[in-house]
Amino acid sequence: QLGRTTKGRCSADNKLFLGFACEPGTSSESSSGRSFFTQTLLKELSKPPGRSISQVFDCVAADVLTATKKLQRPWSEGSLDCNFTLFPQDTVRTQAPAQGTRFALVIGCDSYSGKAGGCFGSCTTDATQMHQLLEKAGFESLLLLDVTYDEMKKGTQAVIDKLEQYKGNTPPEVVVFFAGKGMDIDKNLQLCPCDIDANDRPLSVDVHELIHDLNTATENVTVVMLFATDRLDPHNHTYTKKGD
Repeated sequence: QLGRTTKGRCSADNKLFLGFACEPGTSSESSSGRSFFTQTLLKELSKPPGRSISQVFDCVAADVLTATKKLQRPWSEGSLDCNFTLFPQDTVRTQAPAQGTRFALVIGCDSYSGKAGGCFGSCTTDATQMHQLLEKAGFESLLLLDVTYDEMKKGTQAVIDKLEQYKGNTPPEVVVFFAGKGMDIDKNLQLCPCDIDANDRPLSVDVHELIHDLNTATENVTVVMLFATDRLDPHNHTYTKKGD
């Protein structure tokens, strides 16, 4: 589990929440090409302000379980004291929080090639809607659609750079949302770009490494990561990381 291997990598003052569309070893369900998980997540995040991410995720899990007749159970882990709220109780929806304290990276990939094949077909739509919601909540959000490995790495580094350059007094918050293909390598979740099988050099972004980089970029950071992934079978792919 991610929590078991990331524990100890984060500063004691940092907070982390990880939310997944389904439990390990299971697959996601969809309706008319749309992810039950992402549709429900967007709906719950848009509801009355003041709820923590844990409270929101509990509602998402219950709704997805009902909608899929218990075939899909969303799963989460992270800091027990992660009280992140998208819309704080005292924030009017038309009045965003102070700029420069909230950063987001939103990725949606549909157009996979090679062995990876297609996806839900709505990952880019889901990502765009999440990006719009995060901007409404005052996040400086970077939206990446149907990206290559190099583009994905450039995007993650851009957010890391912003955290490293952050000098504000208010603890920063980061949200990472990924909709697309993922796979597990030695219990490590890999986020797959659209060109994972291009030119015989499969490449992916390691979530453990991303968590580490975000948490060490600055102090007192809250990191929320949400994954709507359709899992690939790693045995069908020759896995390599950049530089291997």
